[in-house]
Amino acid sequence: MDQLVSLSGYHLLTWDEVKIVNKNNYKGPKPKWFSHIEDNYTLSHHRRLVTPLQDIIVHNYNVIRPKVSQSSRDNNVYHPRSQFIAFWNNNCTKANADLVLGKTIEQDNTYDTSITFYQHYIPTQLNTPHISNASRTPNSSHHAIYPCLGCHIREPNYRLGYKYTCLGSIKTSSCNIIKATPYNNNWIKNFDARHLPKSALLLNKPLHLIRLTSYNDYLNIFSSAPTLRNNNTNTTISFSDTSTSFSSSSSFQFDFSFISKCLLISPFYIDQFKNSLITFDSYRSFNFFTDGSLSHIGTPECRYGFGWIQVAPNTPRLQFQGCSCFSPSSTRAEIFSILMVLLSIPSYSSCVINTDSQNCITTFYNFINEHRTLSIRQQLKINNYDLWYTIRELVFQKHLLVTFVKVKLMMASLRMT
Repeated sequence: MDQLVSLSGYHLLTWDEVKIVNKNNYKGPKPKWFSHIEDNYTLSHHRRLVTPLQDIIVHNYNVIRPKVSQSSRDNNVYHPRSQFIAFWNNNCTKANADLVLGKTIEQDNTYDTSITFYQHYIPTQLNTPHISNASRTPNSSHHAIYPCLGCHIREPNYRLGYKYTCLGSIKTSSCNIIKATPYNNNWIKNFDARHLPKSALLLNKPLHLIRLTSYNDYLNIFSSAPTLRNNNTNTTISFSDTSTSFSSSSSFQFDFSFISKCLLISPFYIDQFKNSLITFDSYRSFNFFTDGSLSHIGTPECRYGFGWIQVAPNTPRLQFQGCSCFSPSSTRAEIFSILMVLLSIPSYSSCVINTDSQNCITTFYNFINEHRTLSIRQQLKINNYDLWYTIRELVFQKHLLVTFVKVKLMMASLRMT
């Protein structure tokens, strides 16, 4: 149902809007079941739902990100023309957390993270002659924006601050582009807005929709992920093939318990794995060769094995191996070897992973870089989603810099032996 309603969960979309939101996956005329919803579950021509959806999981919104200009090395500052942005500002007190609108002044791409400097704009509701604002819904109201003269968003900037009244900055990947119509006599007369300055602009979309989109975009980017931590308690690991349990006192910053549910490893290899974590704790640069294999295909004894070996100079040369029987496949074995590498290295580390699986390399970069643009359903359709999700959370939470190198099968086998 969340694919058929607005971001607020209060209004039913039209069939044409449903097709646009879902990237035109539905063809043909409007189905009868949708007409039934329109006739029986909406109020008036505003298409308001009789029973609005509460706590809707929003993922069917579309945002346009500012493009990071590929400037030359000598000039990494880009000045877009007439680009207006919106984002949800939560870097303040809870009472001041709200939508922020602005005009892009410049985009600084000097460092790895692109920063956008903007002039803050304030929205104001427009009055339509002969129509009462009390009869308007949030989505049917019109708003204009004009430059802010100064507020809590203003940041000290000795290079640009003297030119603009309220200058702020935001990470470029955290904002989205909005469209606005410049000051002209047509909309000024229609909305009786002669009191506004000539620097004012008319928003092309309802402010309510922009606010909801920006807030849900903020939740999608900065939502709290499950923490992988161990609060210095005893960790009990059970094995699917035996009734043996292994307990030890651990001070690691992530939890072993979820691994024990899908791995078939003897206590000897668990000790070996934990020893590698202790050994790597004081190093931050690694080079791994990983490999996976599948055996006894088509039999009840089918297993897949995985392992890695660390070959970077001035770093301990360690290796690890394990096996599992759940959902056996050769690709899953390769993914598990990557997962074991990311679990073995400490936070704020950089590692090079040499693998012979081009499929794993492609999926990793797509899942890491494009997960924000994929809906939940699209992500769940990715093969081995559970493992890729865990890998993504490890990369983000541990702030890892991971680089993949495609190697030939023979080279990977020689390194692993």
